[in-house]
Amino acid sequence: MAIKIVTDSSCDLPRELVAQYGITVVPLRMWWDNETYLDGVDFTAREFFARLSASDTLPKTSQPSIGDFVEAYRGLVRAGHSVISIHVSSMLSGTYNCAHMAKEMVGGDIQVVDSEHISLGMGFQVLEAARAAVLESKAEVLRVISSARRSMRMVCCLPTLEYLRKSGRIGDLAAFIGTLLSIKPLIAVEKGRLVSTERARGFRHAISRMVDSVTTGLPKGARHVVGVMHAATRETADWLQDEMKRRLQPVEVLVIETGPAIGTYSGPGGVGIAVYQRWRGFHG
Repeated sequence: MAIKIVTDSSCDLPRELVAQYGITVVPLRMWWDNETYLDGVDFTAREFFARLSASDTLPKTSQPSIGDFVEAYRGLVRAGHSVISIHVSSMLSGTYNCAHMAKEMVGGDIQVVDSEHISLGMGFQVLEAARAAVLESKAEVLRVISSARRSMRMVCCLPTLEYLRKSGRIGDLAAFIGTLLSIKPLIAVEKGRLVSTERARGFRHAISRMVDSVTTGLPKGARHVVGVMHAATRETADWLQDEMKRRLQPVEVLVIETGPAIGTYSGPGGVGIAVYQRWRGFHG
């Protein structure tokens, strides 16, 4: 009996890694201009941002249905596998609850985990779990996930407030003043919630502050893993990758283009960094 890892598409893991480790990804749903789409199935991240830049409307994202999870779990359980299902923060989405309800319906050896994160903050937990599952016990895989989650730091920087305004997350006046003053917010994930930690003047200064905020106080000599997330801004992501390598000498760096779950609110040009310490007991 193998341990199989299930997640949802907001993990933002590249398709090649998903295929390499046999991860089951249940896609989020999206409504856009009266059409329904499946995240990561009906279009790529690049196609999403190209359409977002040209559109006057924003898509609306929704968690997968309970039935989507039942379908994913049932096949794995019938094949005799143990399932660990890792999902976007329950503080930000109903995905975890849907997965948990599906677990109760299917039965079998299924454990649903709240990542307390989004994008690569969650994706790295999924990836560590999938690597550990090749050789380790279920208890060990859960320890690896917990270790990554506890040490995870994640901060994002937005180049514009316009998409937050369009989504209704901030008002017109706040967006206008922010734009007028060239204020760029830094948003961190803390205990499963999105928290505005700082407001910097100008995008370049904001990026510099973002790097400082995720690297300050990290222990020297730790096996750091770094993720750089970008929304159609590869040049900035490449600079961030080089800077994080210079500061931390990480054992692994992953650069990804984020999908609709974050991109809808950041808009094109947003960037983020996720950093955690690989657990000393796991050598994957």
